[in-house]
Amino acid sequence: GCAPVWLIFVFAAILIITSVTSIGLTVLSPGLSLLNGSTAITPGGTLQLHGTSFIPGSSVTFSLDGTTPLFFAHQGSSIQALHNVNSLPALGIASVHIDQIPSANNAVTVGINGTFTVAFTIDQSWKTGQHTIRASERFSPRSASITIDVHQSGETPAPSPSASPSPTATDTPSPTASPSLTASPSSTPSALSCLNPGSVALGPVSEGYNQAISTQVTLCVGGSGMVNWTANWDQNQAPWLKLGNNTGQIQAPGQQQISISALATNLKAGNYSATVTFSSQQGSATETLNVSFTVQTGCIRTSQQTFHFAGVAGISDPQPQTAVVSNCGIVGTWSTSVSTDNNVHWLGVAPARGGLNGGSTQNVTISTSILKTQLGTGTYNGTILFAIGSNQVSVSVTLTVQAPPKIIVIYPNPPSYNASTQCTLNQSFKAWTCIASISNNSQSMSLSWKSFSSGVPNITFKPSSDTLPPGGGERVIISIPENSCQRPATLSFVGPANTANISWSCSNIP
Repeated sequence: GCAPVWLIFVFAAILIITSVTSIGLTVLSPGLSLLNGSTAITPGGTLQLHGTSFIPGSSVTFSLDGTTPLFFAHQGSSIQALHNVNSLPALGIASVHIDQIPSANNAVTVGINGTFTVAFTIDQSWKTGQHTIRASERFSPRSASITIDVHQSGETPAPSPSASPSPTATDTPSPTASPSLTASPSSTPSALSCLNPGSVALGPVSEGYNQAISTQVTLCVGGSGMVNWTANWDQNQAPWLKLGNNTGQIQAPGQQQISISALATNLKAGNYSATVTFSSQQGSATETLNVSFTVQTGCIRTSQQTFHFAGVAGISDPQPQTAVVSNCGIVGTWSTSVSTDNNVHWLGVAPARGGLNGGSTQNVTISTSILKTQLGTGTYNGTILFAIGSNQVSVSVTLTVQAPPKIIVIYPNPPSYNASTQCTLNQSFKAWTCIASISNNSQSMSLSWKSFSSGVPNITFKPSSDTLPPGGGERVIISIPENSCQRPATLSFVGPANTANISWSCSNIP
């Protein structure tokens, strides 16, 4: 049967809509114009940009000089044009209706009549010369561009293309109504085009701080081709300044991040500055970076300024003590120097240096050595200087080395046994029994002792070892096996500082 009448009308409507759309895509090319008429503008000025013949309801995005996308962000009641942090300076949008900004905040929605109007405010950091603003439909190849001339107030702008809009040429669509392609723009000479930011401030840090302070800048190039760039500054005047790279290459159009750092290791407190000039082999344009570096006087404190240590010569080292170092200024590096009155290295500090943020603290260990340095009895003095830059604090250290306690033989006196007269022969045990008396000559320190013998085997002491209190003493029973009295014996008491010996001998009893 025949197709229903309504179906015929549907196909006819689709055909008409398709035809109208094809005509719109080919005949009504989009365009851009300036409502204020002139393309010459000074930094701080405003461009009223008007777009026509764009597809109603489509999203239109903007780009600058073919490389830098412009993004839109709501800031209170106003809307500003933003850009990639590494790109050219921003354009401020001052008069875009909120309902024209899609939810993604990076495109303007075209009105039902195919038009839109936005106002761009030129940032003060823009480089003078010609720049191109392009408006592109997000989901079609259609776009339009316009060239503006930025010049300083009082300057005569360079000749620029007519202020009339410059729509991008498109190919005539094929019968299948395929989207047309945007013609490639003509190539332009490559050269340095911007440096962002144009000045950096590093610091403040404390004088002598040995960690580099760094930031980054972005160098931009325009045109096409490879750009070889070089950075130069007076390195004799500013040896503290370092760049991540002094030379490099950038494929135009494009950009490169460059590290800028400063080191205060050999600097006194003060304000330092340098100017870095970026140039290229491909053009005469240069970019200038102003660098400032602030170094402040250091400030350091310690928890106490005097320390006292005491030890015993030849016996033990004193226990280490702790000091707290604090930075009462800004970030800095602290260091120490140690000296002693006898030029012997008995005084130490660990760690001997380090970095501290402002208001931070660090524990350090102060130690003294008697055994390793073999210090004798006496009093020794030393000094530790803690410093951040030129600011110092002095810590005094006193070490008292005491004489060690010694074993004194009280009996026999003199220290020698004649067994026949001073010892007792026990026939049951077949052994001589002798009594010795020893004492500690120190009135302030305890004394630990032990015993041993030689000459006659199997001699025993009771007790064989012990600890004498300050000024104390005790009796020791010594048992010596009965023997032929042909060999003498030595009875020894060993303390931390000396060994006390008693000789022993006997004669045969008839």
